[in-house]
Amino acid sequence: MKKLLALFIFYFIVLNLVAQDFDFAIGKLGKTGPVLTIDRNAACAALSKNLLVASNIKETYTTVELMKVNDNYALVFSGAKYKTTFAVKVIDNNLLAKVKVSCTTTGPTCALDGYACVPTSDVGSCACTACPNNETCTKTCSSDSLIQ
Repeated sequence: MKKLLALFIFYFIVLNLVAQDFDFAIGKLGKTGPVLTIDRNAACAALSKNLLVASNIKETYTTVELMKVNDNYALVFSGAKYKTTFAVKVIDNNLLAKVKVSCTTTGPTCALDGYACVPTSDVGSCACTACPNNETCTKTCSSDSLIQ
């Protein structure tokens, strides 16, 4: 009985930590695939403003889309020069983004590689996957959402 209780407490803590990291609903997983429900224009404007302040990245983001990355998704913002990604998890058919950690690149190879310069989905982590060819990947870690 003690083992069962300990296991229950462990899973509760882990799920709670995941919920804290992935705390912003951006869409739903429907029958035909993922559907974004966020205000795309507002999210692009907020990201443009917040990355300038947090990481001195000067970009006007114009598009946002979901990209499949392994068994999860990434929320990808694009502008004229930069591509910025956020980790996304599917929990109970809801798409939840880790909006306090972003990874940004201008590298031509890195920007095209769906597995490069994306946030790790590790709970509590503020890290990005590396770019090929020594291209730059800038991580931004914030105490607040970067897209609100």
